[in-house]
Amino acid sequence: MVVSKIITKHSKYRKIGTRWMPRLLTKEMKEKRLNACKELLKRYEIQSEGFIDRIVTVDESWIHHHIPDSKRSSEEWHQKGSPTPKKPRITVSAGKVLLTIFWDSKGCIFEDYLPKGQTVNNIFYS
Repeated sequence: MVVSKIITKHSKYRKIGTRWMPRLLTKEMKEKRLNACKELLKRYEIQSEGFIDRIVTVDESWIHHHIPDSKRSSEEWHQKGSPTPKKPRITVSAGKVLLTIFWDSKGCIFEDYLPKGQTVNNIFYS
């Protein structure tokens, strides 16, 4: 308690939770994205009619999943006064799958989940 007081009151420090970010970009990645946006803006200025409708975007992301038990399915019968049963929590990373999704200005065009055991390579993309 004394250490906590010194840190918070005398040193003027406080705990701040980190903010979740989808991914951290390097300077080069930021520059590539900026250049791609500038190029698209130039093309839009030239071909404005229907240009946005012809853009298709793709992204890949690891989706973490687990199949939780309902509270009701984990109930057990016990006598009054007996100890409460314990059940470990399933971690969020119980499983993961790679989602590849394509979309345009109207919405999702195609989504694909990488089959278990398959690697992402040029044959997969073909």
